[in-house]
Amino acid sequence: MRIGIQVKIALLVAALILLLGNGLVLYKYYGTDWRKYQRDYLRMAVEKATDPQMKALLSARSPRIEQIVVTRFGEKRVDRCVTCHAGVDDQRFVDAPQPFRTHPPLPGNHDFQEFGCTTCHDGNGRGLTVEEAHGFVEFWKDPVLTGDYIETGCAKCHTAPYLPETPMLAKGAKLFMTQACYGCHKVEGVSSGKLGIEPTRVGAKWPVEYLRESIVDPKANNVESLMPKMDLTDEEVKALVIYLKSLTGENLVDGSVTHYVKVKEWKAQEPPEVPVTVESGRKVFE
Repeated sequence: MRIGIQVKIALLVAALILLLGNGLVLYKYYGTDWRKYQRDYLRMAVEKATDPQMKALLSARSPRIEQIVVTRFGEKRVDRCVTCHAGVDDQRFVDAPQPFRTHPPLPGNHDFQEFGCTTCHDGNGRGLTVEEAHGFVEFWKDPVLTGDYIETGCAKCHTAPYLPETPMLAKGAKLFMTQACYGCHKVEGVSSGKLGIEPTRVGAKWPVEYLRESIVDPKANNVESLMPKMDLTDEEVKALVIYLKSLTGENLVDGSVTHYVKVKEWKAQEPPEVPVTVESGRKVFE
């Protein structure tokens, strides 16, 4: 059986396309962000190692994906952040550039192997590119928290009256009361308002930017909103956003049963007395 020239050409073209496709896959595989950072980390680790045996082991190691599986705090999490942030718990990298720098010390015992990273920092723990891991992609509602916004992660375990290390979170919670937000908005365990939306779990539903827009211009995301524009400074808006982002409707320390019992006890209590003055009344009226 003889194969015609047209069939031979078609087979040759198909083979070339398959070869190019495989080449593109290999190129993308070996050119990934995590592989580059792993190579840089291993080079730096070899330079910092003082033990000859450790130097030999590090020199022989190939880049690989590292991950932490967190099962004790809320839903199961898979964090691959340490693939790039490889020096997170190594004091030799305290002055290294990011993403290799050692994590700053935290109050209490926060073992990275047990707590993971996204438990506090948000982001996408399974991501393997910078954009995906940091959650800066379309439709991802929990991009990585930076600066003062990291305080919202602390509230998942350390609830009110909050830690001394989270002053903006405490300020936002105080503003929620002093700006009379509690009068319209219901937050389980905090307030019983019925006029506005219930923000008890708003932090688990919306990203920081959405919350900021909704405070600065209440009609930005809801044209039927009855909420007036608040006379707030940029710092006060930021504090309120941090507080709202911390409202996820869960406490990773208490668990769902303990949380249910606390809310039930709160509902049975008499409403707290709020001190009222002529000035505070005028401010609310305006």
